[in-house]
Amino acid sequence: MQKNVFISYTMRDNRISRTKLNEFKNALKMLNFLSTFIDALDNTDVVSPQNEVMAQLMRSDVVWLINSAEISESKWVLKEIETAIKYNKIIHKLSVETMDNIIHAKDGFTILKIIQNYV
Repeated sequence: MQKNVFISYTMRDNRISRTKLNEFKNALKMLNFLSTFIDALDNTDVVSPQNEVMAQLMRSDVVWLINSAEISESKWVLKEIETAIKYNKIIHKLSVETMDNIIHAKDGFTILKIIQNYV
């Protein structure tokens, strides 16, 4: 069964970059049952990017909040999490280190072991 995962994050503290997000998304592609939405990568060529973020959040089965130092300073992260709570979405915090472990995993089985409690 396909799981739609909305990734909530901020790049304010420079621990998360567009490159790291791309590596994360590519690593997760090893798991055919996951479909991810990452705003900086997937929200292009749309009329209203903010509406697209909310639409993708509504379609998600689970929200992964990347727990970097500056998430509490991001108004968008707050809005995403408030919306997820309002619509009873499952929310899991992932550390930046967990994100790095997924990026550096050698195979899908290793990734599955890392994320088994997050889907």
